[in-house]
Amino acid sequence: MKRLKWFLTAFLVFAVLAAGTPLFGGDIPPLFGGGLFAKAETANGYEFSITGTNATITKFIGSQTSNFTIPDTLGSYKVVEIGASAFAGKTAIKNLIIPESVETIGNSAFSGCTGLTSVTIGDSVTKIGDSAFAGCSALEEITIPGAVTSVGAKAFENCTALKKVTVGSKVTSLNGQMFSGCLALTTFAVASGSNSFAVSDGMLLSKDQKKLIIYPPGKTASSFTVPSTINALEQNSFVGCKNLRDLTVPASVTSLHSNSISGCFTTVVHTTESSPAENTLNSSGARSQFAALKVTGSRAKFEIQNVMFPAGSTVTVTVSIVNNPGIDSAEFTVYYGTALNSKLTLDKVEDKGLLKGFSYTDSSLLGTCAITYSGTKTNVTTNGVVLTLTFKMKDGFTSGSTPLTFLSIPAPIAKNANGDSISFMTNDGSVSVGTATSTRKPGDVNGDGVVDAADGILLTRYVAGWKNVTIVAANADVNGDGKVDETDAVILKRYLAGWPNVTLK
Repeated sequence: MKRLKWFLTAFLVFAVLAAGTPLFGGDIPPLFGGGLFAKAETANGYEFSITGTNATITKFIGSQTSNFTIPDTLGSYKVVEIGASAFAGKTAIKNLIIPESVETIGNSAFSGCTGLTSVTIGDSVTKIGDSAFAGCSALEEITIPGAVTSVGAKAFENCTALKKVTVGSKVTSLNGQMFSGCLALTTFAVASGSNSFAVSDGMLLSKDQKKLIIYPPGKTASSFTVPSTINALEQNSFVGCKNLRDLTVPASVTSLHSNSISGCFTTVVHTTESSPAENTLNSSGARSQFAALKVTGSRAKFEIQNVMFPAGSTVTVTVSIVNNPGIDSAEFTVYYGTALNSKLTLDKVEDKGLLKGFSYTDSSLLGTCAITYSGTKTNVTTNGVVLTLTFKMKDGFTSGSTPLTFLSIPAPIAKNANGDSISFMTNDGSVSVGTATSTRKPGDVNGDGVVDAADGILLTRYVAGWKNVTIVAANADVNGDGKVDETDAVILKRYLAGWPNVTLK
């Protein structure tokens, strides 16, 4: 009984102190409100909490206006923080001014403010929280003030109209995830005095310009080669780059992450064999974030073509062999998606006669097509298209891409006429939705999928007027002038001979 009385007395004292009422007329501070915890208040259309002389806006409940300025004080309290989700979904606000008194913008503070077109952030802000401006789809430009030292994850995610970001001098860490879904973003700028960042062609780089921090996802270029001066890619350097069809990561990039390229589902990544990029990006987790990984080098390889067509199309994809050391037989399985998740239906498989003893088994349930070439005990050293796969794009496949991959189980095998196993690599392919890609390959005069001496001989004979010589005219026009003549033959010969600065257009 005594213990119960003691407990009730202690509880009463605690409650009175919490309410801020002195027990004996003295000036004892309350536990909540200006003490250990903040006290909730409401005034002028705001709900806010108080800590000492400072206020944190927890919710805006007043009337929205197009031009909106947050007050720097509420009553006698200085507004120092915009709390989590305080203005979330306030779609009528278009032009926002955050006062100099504010030091922190909380998580999701302005998320979903879809009418917001401009924001002026006071120079006292030091922290911008996670998703603070996420989904502000009308916001076109943002300047991160000079005092900001911390920017949260996905702070500007899905700001789909955002074109330019200016980074303040004290910001030390940014990554592409903060701007994922910013499909119009083409330019970063950096305030003078920054010790962390630099800019080149709109890209955000480290101060020494050796690390690529963010490639703006809205850049319109269809291809990009990482400059040789850059030796590292940050996490999420490339996020959702919808226009980027081909990305080349050279061996000079010695440091990168499995998520350096993320959500670039129509991008084909090119690199060289045994490079850090091949070793890092060849994992299944990494490869699921872009259309395909193409590795060049001297190793023998089977590779699947990458194609892009409008939704609903019937598409034909080639499977080729490159750097053929002499193969008699081969077995491999192409995966195109199970019945539950496939975006394609396999219509037909056509052998091109390069290897002998062709057969295949298609399993639409598993989304696999198993290919077998039993051989004739005779080595074939020719490079080119081995077979074609024709797919119909399903009705629900209206955007993005779907991979075409060589299964690792069972592992692909190839043997020579003696039955010896041949070491080779595989390059996966993909089918993407978009404007149809041209099947043109400059220099591939005979259309076998590779550019080699056979093409040079064929083009020379064609321009010399030999009869019964058939060429792929679009590929034979290697200088891009719209016609096939002796100039093209000379350029192709020089290219095949390894002349410097000779390119095929």
